[in-house]
Amino acid sequence: GVWAGTCRTSRVGGQPQQFNASLTVRPLSDDGNRYSWTLTYGSVGGRTPQVRSYEIVAVDPARGHYVVDEKNGLKLDAYMVANQIFMPFAIGRVLITAKYVRMNKGIVMELPSFPVQPSRRTCLRSNPETCAQSFALSSLQLCFLGRSG
Repeated sequence: GVWAGTCRTSRVGGQPQQFNASLTVRPLSDDGNRYSWTLTYGSVGGRTPQVRSYEIVAVDPARGHYVVDEKNGLKLDAYMVANQIFMPFAIGRVLITAKYVRMNKGIVMELPSFPVQPSRRTCLRSNPETCAQSFALSSLQLCFLGRSG
């Protein structure tokens, strides 16, 4: 299907930028194990639109496990649960916890990013081996895409 709408990218402490986007998903095989996944981002801050053509391949569809092949050497594991796709990944020094939620009226794309280096590490006083790490939010890309065509 095809979905289109608007995105907003916000950096912590910065002014949000809004732009148009679309997502097109098409089957590449009759068995439902391969799909094209094309994201088109409209111009932001005078830059030209970006088209990102990916492929989604089923690894274990019964468990909701897929791989997004970016066709440039990068392959990202994705997991579908309850009409949501979770695709956390780190690239360079940035951790992105991408989530795509399919709802009746469209798709919400949420891509918060964090430095991969934790901002805080704390441990339980009663069990010092049990620790938690926190990550500072750097930016958020949030898109609302409605069914289009």
